[in-house]
Amino acid sequence: MKPCTKKRCSFVLALGMLFSLSPTTAFAQTKQTQEAETVSVGFIKDGERSTLFNQNWKFFKGNPSGASETNFNDSSWRVLNLPHDWSIEDEFTVQGEAESGFLLGGTGWYRKHFVVPEKFNGKDFTLNFDGIYMNAEVYVNGKKLGSHNYGYTAFAFDITDELICDGITENVISVKVSNPTPSSRWYSGSGIYRDVTLSVTDPIHVGYLGTTVTTPKLENQKSGSVDVNVKTTIENESLSDSEVTLKTTIINKDGKEVSIPVSDKKVVQVNASVDFEQTVIVNKPTL
Repeated sequence: MKPCTKKRCSFVLALGMLFSLSPTTAFAQTKQTQEAETVSVGFIKDGERSTLFNQNWKFFKGNPSGASETNFNDSSWRVLNLPHDWSIEDEFTVQGEAESGFLLGGTGWYRKHFVVPEKFNGKDFTLNFDGIYMNAEVYVNGKKLGSHNYGYTAFAFDITDELICDGITENVISVKVSNPTPSSRWYSGSGIYRDVTLSVTDPIHVGYLGTTVTTPKLENQKSGSVDVNVKTTIENESLSDSEVTLKTTIINKDGKEVSIPVSDKKVVQVNASVDFEQTVIVNKPTL
């Protein structure tokens, strides 16, 4: 049982579909089932690197000892699909207060079991949370990866080194959520209340939230050729320095290319990142 170790790799990155990454490799999906079973990470359609990871979580309202451990017995826990808010399921009570809608917060745990096929060994895995209210602690296979103590912003963790990619062994994600009351000026809810996604990339990849697009001259250029400035952060988590080619193309909502591709090369050192700044021309862009 070896973790998903990283291997050397270099490749061309392409930017497409509203500036989302469009690599040629296929990535992960979950089996959508109604029963509480271990899900397997397999392939999704070409051109995507992320999949929703909302199905088949287990939930318990309370704070049982050892809930972060891989071998913890969660067989009696409730099975549900995210997003989820446990406060709205409770009875209204004056033990709460008006700002939280007279619904209590408290502490809850979420756990997800899944298997990663051996073919994904060497890939990088990022677990993305769009929103958890409020104080979240994230564990993978018993190891705490970190905390996020704000309920209204997205966050992510690189979980590569903690995963086992042998197609047999269960991996377990455990998330502790604490919502002290009062904590908000309005009803906030409690729990993992937005989507969770799993991203799978090669060791050399666009970083988390690594693309910024601006059109500083749009007002003057909108009737002709518009400069679209694209800043992209490339991270190298392989085993060696690599020369990376970044190719950027702008695609409209119908999937049609509306710019001439722009390509640049840079050397990205191991365990480092490099910013590419490119200007792509779009003729008479539409809203």
